[in-house]
Amino acid sequence: MKLGKNRIHLLIMLFAVSSLLVHVPSDAFAADTWTAATTTNVGTNYMRGVSMSDASNGVAVGHTGTIVYTSDGGDTWTAATTTNVAGTHMEGVSMSDANNGVAVGHLGQIVYTSDGGDTWTAATTTNVGTTNMYGVSMGDANNGVAVGDSGQIVYTSDGGDTWTAATTTNVGTNYMRGVSMSDASNGVAVGRSGQIVYTSDGGDTWTAATTTNVGATHLYGVSMGDANNGVAVGDSGQIVYTSDGGDTWTAATTTNVAGTHMRGVSMSDASNGVAVGGTQIVYTSDGGDTWTAATTTNVGTTNMRGVSMSDASNGVAVGSSGTIVFAGSVSSEDSTTGEEKESSSDTCYDCEAPKLTKVEVHITSQNSDTQRISTSSEIWHFDQKSPYPMFDDDITPIIADPGDEVEIILELTDNRTLERIADSGTYTNFLQKPNDMNNFYANNFDEYGKVSTTFYEWHQTGEDLFYDYDQTVEWSPADIVIEESAEYVEGGQAPNLDGLVGTFTISFKMKFLQPMQTTDVWVQGTDRSGNFFKVALPLTLKVSGNEPLVFESNVNQKVLGFYDESMLNDVVSDWTGSQQDVSELAKILGIPDEDIPTWVTNLAVWVTEDKITMGDMIVSIEHLINN
Repeated sequence: MKLGKNRIHLLIMLFAVSSLLVHVPSDAFAADTWTAATTTNVGTNYMRGVSMSDASNGVAVGHTGTIVYTSDGGDTWTAATTTNVAGTHMEGVSMSDANNGVAVGHLGQIVYTSDGGDTWTAATTTNVGTTNMYGVSMGDANNGVAVGDSGQIVYTSDGGDTWTAATTTNVGTNYMRGVSMSDASNGVAVGRSGQIVYTSDGGDTWTAATTTNVGATHLYGVSMGDANNGVAVGDSGQIVYTSDGGDTWTAATTTNVAGTHMRGVSMSDASNGVAVGGTQIVYTSDGGDTWTAATTTNVGTTNMRGVSMSDASNGVAVGSSGTIVFAGSVSSEDSTTGEEKESSSDTCYDCEAPKLTKVEVHITSQNSDTQRISTSSEIWHFDQKSPYPMFDDDITPIIADPGDEVEIILELTDNRTLERIADSGTYTNFLQKPNDMNNFYANNFDEYGKVSTTFYEWHQTGEDLFYDYDQTVEWSPADIVIEESAEYVEGGQAPNLDGLVGTFTISFKMKFLQPMQTTDVWVQGTDRSGNFFKVALPLTLKVSGNEPLVFESNVNQKVLGFYDESMLNDVVSDWTGSQQDVSELAKILGIPDEDIPTWVTNLAVWVTEDKITMGDMIVSIEHLINN
């Protein structure tokens, strides 16, 4: 039986259509699996924004002036040669193509690049003063919009060199956090208190959305897949989508993020996109109505902040502690030469993290000019056969008193020159995150999900970052000593790959002015290649003085009714903290010198400063002699 030509054509078309219906590309669900970047060159800096112009090329930005770029889809990153931002915290970036883009940050910082992110030039005119800028989006190589604190919205038409303030914003002084331009004219911006506005003239005038369905929830990210369709995300698991250019928004039916604070979103087209926040990475294929949690994220307990998808399968997400992960395949071809790249194992210059060799803890009393010599329990030496310290359950309690200075000294080595150690930090006072704690600082978590509320981070190339939630800790600048030479001693430390031996020592000093509950102490060290360790030390730290004055029995309780009040007033009013003062105080109270710990003598200082009364002091001492 012969088939007519038309019937043959029809069968061929039916076969082709059926093939399309049953064939699923192998990378169709690449957003479901994320891989940690091999080389980041960001250390543990907090990464805040990323923009992929295509499946291979992109730029990521973060704190302390961090700007890095990739040409292999996010697996390896190179630090920008010239940033012109110093140590400014950078928050957002937008690459319109593989070469051109703009980055924004704190203190009104706006810079632009035309070589893919290697060199950056400061904008000539920003019209934002020192306002912190958080979001930027380029509709093409010339036109874009940037947003920031206090309702700031500016736009550019020359690639980022000069910026003009929007004529009408309709956001008041709300802090704006995200913006997305689908082209040179159309876009949406979002901010705190549920603010959503849209533009159709390139950013000069903005109209408030008619229906947002977010109430007063703070919004942090927005992404438009095209001029009509887009998604916005924010606090408490909020995800909404639009199909009319930003005027009306509908709450997602299924988010799979519960109450997680969502921080970033990227729609590669009208249907497909990824959103991130907390430890969550979720993706959608229906324009934002339903979201599926990624099966493999490789982010651990890291707080994710930004994401950029070049298409439905390929993209990069960034977060705190220097985290960079990518979805999709890593290109094995060099984008500039077209030649096959060597494997990372062949080109790895520095593949090992610094090693912690010794830790010392010193306590200096407020009322003593001499530092107490550390006992054996306050000095730890670590076996260098392990890539990082492995501790057992032998935990040493360290107890200080209010007003004492606590010094933590870390001694490090590395497989390359110690000049490459880029940053180090110490973290303590781990708590469940306070509701009013600034999320900017809430990035360092222990194994139980508690956040460090007291920490100091030293950065080799940027400003140090230190923080205390209660504002009751005084920090001294970190002290760095590098002792390194090419002289090898037989039987001593083995030379590193650069033929050098030596140690990198960093000292962190903090003075606690108020009591602190028992807590862990974590430390970290990072080299320029992004290799790092972050571990809990085999100790706990407590600042005494917050114990409740509980008397278990009312029988035979001693009271200080025999002291000479006038003499006590004289001693306290002239208190200097000397040993003679302590002896006189003990004599008046009728107790031995050695029975008065430092935290009791500190009470005398507080009496002179009118922080407590003499009666408060006596009650505390009565508790002392009865326990």
